Parts: sequence; C-alpha cells; structure tokens
Amino acid sequence: MRIPSDVKDLDTEIGELNQFANIIAEQRQSNQTTKLTKLAALFVIPTLIASLLGMNVLPGFEKFTNCIFSDSFIPFWISVGVITTLTLIGFFTIKKIWLDKNK
Repeated sequence: MRIPSDVKDLDTEIGELNQFANIIAEQRQSNQTTKLTKLAALFVIPTLIASLLGMNVLPGFEKFTNCIFSDSFIPFWISVGVITTLTLIGFFTIKKIWLDKNK
C-alpha cells in the first residue's frame, strides 16, 4: 500500500506549503512596513520644524481680540506656510520616488 512513501511525500508537500505561506506573510509585512515608513517620512519635516519653533509663535491670549491677520500673527502664518510647503514637497518627492521604483 506504500503508506510510508505516501506519508513522506505528504510531509514534503506540507513543508513546501508552509514555506509558501511564510513567504506570502513576509511580503505582506514588508509592504506594510514600507507604507508605514513612507507615512512616517511625511511627518518628519513638519515635526522637526514644529519642535524647532517650540510652538511659541502665537501671541498671548489677551491679544486674540485683534484680527488674526494682524502683525502679531505674522510668525504664526509664516510657520504654517513653511510647514505646509515642506510637507507638500516631501510628499510629492516620496511619491515620485515610489512611482519610479515600482515601474
């Protein structure tokens, strides 16, 4: 009935199937890691700028009665513009690199 031979073949096939499942799981994990790395890279520049500025660019609460476009809010709007610009530049740079890499 060749049972020992069939058991040995079955063990080999199960081992190959296990290796295939491990390869698929590693590929999924690698893809997720890549996505998280790209997402983290998008936040590096704004985080750095925010930490350098110390988030102390707004005037005191007593000055909030002024218009938000007054002279006391100029540092705030400059920092918002710089952070937004650098974030967009970083996003499009990473997107271009990723698209070139996947071609």
